Amino acid sequence: MLIKETITKKKLIMDMVGKHSFPFFIFDKKQLFLSFNQFADAFFFFFPKENIFYAVKSNPYLPLVKEIVKLGGSLDVSSASEFEMALKCGSKKILFSGPGKTLNDLSLAVSNREKVIVNIDSFGELTRLGELTNRSKTAVKAGVRIFIEEAHGKWNKFGIDLSDLRKFFKVAQKYQYLDLCGIQCHMSWNKNSQPYKKAIKAIGVYLRDNFSKKDLANLKFIDFGGGFLPDNRLCQLEDYSSGIKMAIQKHLAPILKSVEYFTEPGRIINYASMHFLFTIADVKSKKIAIADAGTNAFGVDTGGFEYFPLINLTNPSSKEIPFEIHGSLCTPYDIWGHSCYASKIKEGDIILAPFQGAYTLTLAQNFIKPIPPVYELN
Repeated sequence: MLIKETITKKKLIMDMVGKHSFPFFIFDKKQLFLSFNQFADAFFFFFPKENIFYAVKSNPYLPLVKEIVKLGGSLDVSSASEFEMALKCGSKKILFSGPGKTLNDLSLAVSNREKVIVNIDSFGELTRLGELTNRSKTAVKAGVRIFIEEAHGKWNKFGIDLSDLRKFFKVAQKYQYLDLCGIQCHMSWNKNSQPYKKAIKAIGVYLRDNFSKKDLANLKFIDFGGGFLPDNRLCQLEDYSSGIKMAIQKHLAPILKSVEYFTEPGRIINYASMHFLFTIADVKSKKIAIADAGTNAFGVDTGGFEYFPLINLTNPSSKEIPFEIHGSLCTPYDIWGHSCYASKIKEGDIILAPFQGAYTLTLAQNFIKPIPPVYELN
């Protein structure tokens, strides 16, 4: 699927050669438009586009983030710097998530109360935000992130335990300007809808057993987070949406009559919207070549352990051949891969690492070589 989709764009990509110096990232805005709308269409039953909060951490490239806002999406941020970016991009709605928010972070949220919803991560954060709103006499809308042991596993650094949810809402009543009206349940790396179904069921059972009808009426949103993997995008979207819909109808809809649903997708929207292009700088043997780019462009020394396809656009093939392509950094772990879709590999060949829009440019670092620039695909 990746290879076929990439080959259809070969001419457009090759048209960029000669206009820019290697290596560089390619931003495919048309693909971003397609991916965002595919996601929105799959989940139309749940929410309008403005309740799709794109996870900025997954790729904060400014033109990409601005495009999400233009398409009608909102933004999920995890730091003050991302918050400032969201404001700069004109996002009408901002979710502020993540652990360890400082007083400066919370003050930024309070000063932008008309746009922000703060997903509170702990009892301590509840106290800090509550006291801040009381002192400033400023109303702020908020939710609370929960941790469900059977669903989250090792992700217990985030949120409060589901068993403490009733207590959390009771403590929040001390702060008259804090409008605690939602629940966030975020999990990552979900290959199918099962983790969401498990979490939604747990939330529904807990709310039914511990919240009064009046309490339930005060809830305004349920945020089931992100974590959608994009391996087989269209098939998975159908599974995600149908599974989540079924779970909501069974466990939440009967007790929550007027809530909105939020989600925080990242990689399933952006992974196909960015590619990386470099060349072969030196062929050292029949089995090894050196690229003109280092894996600092992706932020890590992959060591060749993390697989992603490499396509030789100069001498392409629909089959992979074994061939080690190393990066040009002074470290032995700087390896792009052990195979390439190529008929042969020569010095000067143009190599594409397709669909690198998620957590690559985000993690890129100035190690030995600078972070490569980004250019838009026409």
